[in-house]
Order: sequence, then structure tokens, then C-alpha cells
Amino acid sequence: MVGPPRDHAALTGPVQAGEADFVARQLGGDGWVHKAFSGGASTCTAVAAQIAGSIVHECSAVDTAPRRVRIGHPSGVLPIHAQVESVDAEGAGWVVREVHFSRTVWRLMDGTAYIRRAALEG
Repeated sequence: MVGPPRDHAALTGPVQAGEADFVARQLGGDGWVHKAFSGGASTCTAVAAQIAGSIVHECSAVDTAPRRVRIGHPSGVLPIHAQVESVDAEGAGWVVREVHFSRTVWRLMDGTAYIRRAALEG
């Protein structure tokens, strides 16, 4: 789901409308709302934001020039760089030249495993 930029509460704190080009929510198959925005969905949505006439472009403050697209989502704002170009004067064809973003890495576990010496030798 996408909508125009607006103030919203995020897991990282309040997000002001001017900090995002549009807001988006990713829904699971049974209707639950994802707590963030997945990499695949974010890249596709950022590309759509630059294609004139798309639903995402209609909702957003994104221009059709190559730029950083800022997606407001439940965990904050995700910047995506997307370079999308029209291949004809009528805007009937589009080419994606580049899309990239960065993500944080979360430590999933830190600890010590104790294994009996007999298990290692056998």
C-alpha cells in the first residue's frame, strides 16, 4: 500500500512528512503489516515512483529524474537510489539503469557453545 507523504509514528520515533517522498506498507498474505519494508519490495517501489503515471508516482513527491527515493515505513525511512529513464518521447517504455540501497546487519546470536571433548574426538 502506498500513500502521499505524511507524519507518522515509526519504531525509530516520529517521522515528519518532509522526511519521506511517500509512505508505504507491505502486507503479508494473510493481511498482517510487515514491521519494515523488504529489500525486493523497496527497490520495485522506488522504481515505480519514478515512472510517470504509476500509482506510486501519483502518490509521491518523487520527480522522474534519477534520484534518491525516500520510503516512509513502519520502522522509519528507507532511502533507495533508483535511476529510471524513459526510452521514448511518449513515455511508453522505461529502462531501469541502476537501483541500490544499504541495509544494517543485526547480530542474531552471541554466545558460547560447550561441547564434550569425546564428541569432538569421536
